[in-house]
Amino acid sequence: MPTKRHYRLRGRREEFGGGKLLQLKTGRDFFADGYGRRDPDREAMREDWRLHGAGIVRDWIGEHPCSRPWGFYQFESLPGDPKQAGRGFVRVNGQVVSEREYLRDAGLLTVDELRIVEEK
Repeated sequence: MPTKRHYRLRGRREEFGGGKLLQLKTGRDFFADGYGRRDPDREAMREDWRLHGAGIVRDWIGEHPCSRPWGFYQFESLPGDPKQAGRGFVRVNGQVVSEREYLRDAGLLTVDELRIVEEK
């Protein structure tokens, strides 16, 4: 009796974008088309961040100055090992501080972002 056979291509990676991009920006897999909801593929995320992280951060800063996407806090080596603690805040060494303040104090703001901070 004939059967349907399904083959997995080893070493072949899916295209980057869509749900994967959104998950690296927000940390959430809204449409189940990213790295997984309950047990995300952290190694694939780390590799895609290595390949695409700089562009993601650049685009993010253009839309959300003085903040960074979720993947930035997960996969970059940062002083104080910060973790996001709600929109606009990070937890550093047990204390919650504004994301803008953390990035400024750590010297991680771009020149354009520093101008924004100085204006306010």
